Amino acid sequence: MLQSRYDGQTPVVGAMQSWLALSQARMIVVEDEYRHALFPYGTDCVDNQVADYFLQGTLPHRLGSCAARQQ
Repeated sequence: MLQSRYDGQTPVVGAMQSWLALSQARMIVVEDEYRHALFPYGTDCVDNQVADYFLQGTLPHRLGSCAARQQ
C-alpha cells in the first residue's frame, strides 16, 4: 500500500485500518503529502521500493515512510 499522509480521497486512518486487517500487507506512508496518486512519485524512497516489489518481488518493511518530494 502506498499512502499519502493527507490524502483527502483515502484518509490515512482508513488506510491504516485496512493495513492492520491484512497481516501480510505492507504500507509506505508519504509524509507531508496531499496527493492521491503517488506512483511514479519522483523520489528514490518511494519509486525504488515500489519498482523493486513490482519487478523483483522484494517486499518493503511492514510499515515505512518516505519524505514528501520537494516542490
